[in-house]
Amino acid sequence: MTTGNSKVRPAYIALAFASVLFVCFPGVSMAAECPIRFDLKPASSTLSVAGTVLRPISVPITMDNDSAVGLFGSMFVNIKTDSTRCPETAEELASISSGATFQFVAPPIAAYHADLHVYPSKLDVVVKLGPTVFAELSFYDVTLEILTEEFTLEMDEADFAAAASGNGNGTATRFSILT
Repeated sequence: MTTGNSKVRPAYIALAFASVLFVCFPGVSMAAECPIRFDLKPASSTLSVAGTVLRPISVPITMDNDSAVGLFGSMFVNIKTDSTRCPETAEELASISSGATFQFVAPPIAAYHADLHVYPSKLDVVVKLGPTVFAELSFYDVTLEILTEEFTLEMDEADFAAAASGNGNGTATRFSILT
């Protein structure tokens, strides 16, 4: 956008608009939205696949892997808080968790897309009733994306802080804020 001979940059317009909101409407919250990456621990992130075919007859669907099946990689959670800044440690996240909403989202940066994987690289599923096998399915190199609606945590602050207190070596966990 131009006015006369000067250019008005969109960033300046947004900053001016935010300033007007803050000054003219002091009750308006400048809440933070924080996309945070959570790295999974593969050994304790197991995966199970089960289901049932409904028609024309009911047939169970089960996994048919000889080894453990699980997840590795990262999941992304967008946290909306009344705070004006994003939490940077587990302790800070625990302190805002009571007033925050959480939502599993797609990775905000393209480099992190397809970052949640299933191990082993081949996932076998069988549709079988008694000795009769209706189908055997194999999935290779599966990646997942977990998406949810917004939700709030139902965990008290002390329990949350204990769950997020460190990464096993006595140091506080720091989050990767992705923007």
